[in-house]
Amino acid sequence: MNLGQLANLFTVSRIILVPLFVAAVDASAESTAAAKIAKVIFLWVALSDALDGNLARLSKTGNRMGGFLDALADRIFIGIGYLLMYKVFG
Repeated sequence: MNLGQLANLFTVSRIILVPLFVAAVDASAESTAAAKIAKVIFLWVALSDALDGNLARLSKTGNRMGGFLDALADRIFIGIGYLLMYKVFG
């Protein structure tokens, strides 16, 4: 696996983790374990967002699909984050 593929894997993992993040945030009012899971997912999303672009640039394997998926993952996670904050803080 080259660095470009690893960057795309990080991006796809962010998209895949959205439903788990939603479930963890939803359950966090009743469970401290769920709150910890939500924090870990959020930390992974933040770190992988920083890493994937840098990996693609370092390996010179950036492409339009990777850029599209990265922007999509960001928009999905931010949009879901806003909806969750509205639900929690209402």
